[in-house]
Amino acid sequence: MKIRAGKEADLEAVQYLIKQLAIYEKEPNEVSSTVNDLVESGFGPNKIFDFLVAETSEGIKGFALFFLEIFHLERKGNLSRGFLC
Repeated sequence: MKIRAGKEADLEAVQYLIKQLAIYEKEPNEVSSTVNDLVESGFGPNKIFDFLVAETSEGIKGFALFFLEIFHLERKGNLSRGFLC
């Protein structure tokens, strides 16, 4: 397994893992972020997060997402709510 910096091309796999975590936590309807939201928030002009991925020869198996600022996680309309619920 290799840990590396995340790239924009990884975000589809990250979105899939976010949804799978929500399903596991029995909260599948709490994920409202899309791959486009992730691209904008992770690579756009107002970047709010960065991430690492854990990758094997079979693809991305995990990720670690970290925010670049401290902010209140319950704020409505914030992408963080989609990630962390």
